[in-house]
Amino acid sequence: MTRHGVVGVSAVCLLLACGSDGGASEGTDTSGAAESGPSDSSSETSETSETSETSGGEAPIPSCKCDGVEDGIYVMAVVGNAPRVKLFDPDALTFTDLVAPTCAGQDKMTPGSLAVSPSGAVTIAFGNDVAQTGALAQGSLVDPSTCTLSPPDPWVWKAVTYIPTANAEACETLYLYHQNFGSTSATASELARWDPSTNTRVLVAPTPHPSGEMTATPAGRLFALVEDTSQIVEIDPKTGEELTGFSVSGIDFQGGYAFVFYRGDFYIFNSVFNGWTETFTNKIWRVGFDGAMQAVIEDSPYVIFGASVPPCE
Repeated sequence: MTRHGVVGVSAVCLLLACGSDGGASEGTDTSGAAESGPSDSSSETSETSETSETSGGEAPIPSCKCDGVEDGIYVMAVVGNAPRVKLFDPDALTFTDLVAPTCAGQDKMTPGSLAVSPSGAVTIAFGNDVAQTGALAQGSLVDPSTCTLSPPDPWVWKAVTYIPTANAEACETLYLYHQNFGSTSATASELARWDPSTNTRVLVAPTPHPSGEMTATPAGRLFALVEDTSQIVEIDPKTGEELTGFSVSGIDFQGGYAFVFYRGDFYIFNSVFNGWTETFTNKIWRVGFDGAMQAVIEDSPYVIFGASVPPCE
């Protein structure tokens, strides 16, 4: 995700075909001082400990199978002045170039968030600062020749994630998060899901957070990274209510950043602009449910402004 006026990438198309740029890797594992925040009440350290049953006798959330996706973290990175889709391996600490679908047009749009579904569907949310509109580009990693664009929408800088639900879309349900920067209202933002039959968003509920990226777990839990308060919070995907949260203070969110759940931990990618040298320092953090943080890469080669792990097994 990028903030207004930060990492201003001019995208010639919504989903770019990703060419090779060397895929530089980080060969060493660096550790930052762990910083503890309030513990999440569920204290999960593994996704297998979660339940897939919904409350109140509702239909169970399906166990989604991975089909057409790879193990790792999908990211959008800035290479030169163009966004690229890559696969980050948290074990080897390497990046691999991927080929993404290509949509024509939208040369004034800036990419802000990435979502990849269990079947390899890809959604990138774009915003237009000038027109104050947003749009979704949707395609497939399985068949990069396909790509469709949503109509312009008044929601700008939408965070997007796929999440398993008990509704008709099941494992392919796309959630959107509208961020109202600078607002302190208790309903500063809104949560919605995407209706593929009408190509429109369906409002779920207002949320109390003015901005943030989103990620989901295979069990259907939804988490948001709230930059203004430096917190990771769990949000009820049916009501928009905040369930619990903990601090990730000490991470700078004033530049580009991304956030994702992977193998029982959260990963945060943040980039800090160095004004004197006009360069970015790009850090990658692993954060546990107890708030413990470790910097796994002190300075990666890329500014990351979107990340996604398909919520599947």
